[in-house]
Amino acid sequence: SVLKYKGKTNETFTAYMLNLALCASDFNYDDAVTVLDPMCGRGTTLFEAVNNGWSCVGLDADAASVDEAAKYFKKYLEYHGFKHEQRLQSMTMAGKKSCQTRVFTFGADAAAFKRGEERRTLTLARLEAQDVSKLYRKQAFHLITADLPYGVQHAPSVNKRRGADIEDLLYAALPAWNDCLLTGGAMCLSFNENTIKPEIIRGM
Repeated sequence: SVLKYKGKTNETFTAYMLNLALCASDFNYDDAVTVLDPMCGRGTTLFEAVNNGWSCVGLDADAASVDEAAKYFKKYLEYHGFKHEQRLQSMTMAGKKSCQTRVFTFGADAAAFKRGEERRTLTLARLEAQDVSKLYRKQAFHLITADLPYGVQHAPSVNKRRGADIEDLLYAALPAWNDCLLTGGAMCLSFNENTIKPEIIRGM
């Protein structure tokens, strides 16, 4: 099951996005895929990636969302009897800054886990979407998916065009996301076309 909360992206839609990205890529379900969601919220994409047998990384600017995702995933692993380890890891960013990440390493089979086989990881960190390439090297991820802010609940002020905040964010973030995408990888983004037009995103 997936964590339930107000404003959560539907998990069926999230699974659909992951499938779209995979089918558009050069990879398949049998590959050791690693997924990035650079705006992960409380981790719906990450849980769906885990259900597919993949490793994943979730980043979000909101510390409370990252904390909630970590707490839920720890309970999930314990409740379902997954053998796992959890550790805090400080990663050095470009500019000599550091970012603290929470890394869950887990496997369904105890013996294989002890041998280091069939291990997957789920990593969470508080980070601005445009800073991804400062933390991860180029070509680190097979798939990137993100459910962009819809610009409804947190619409811009009267003096600013609807969708302008999202557009500004994408202009800053998309180059960084592309840098982290493996050759043959694919990206799938969902957005509200009433606040930002598809041709704007496709032209970035």
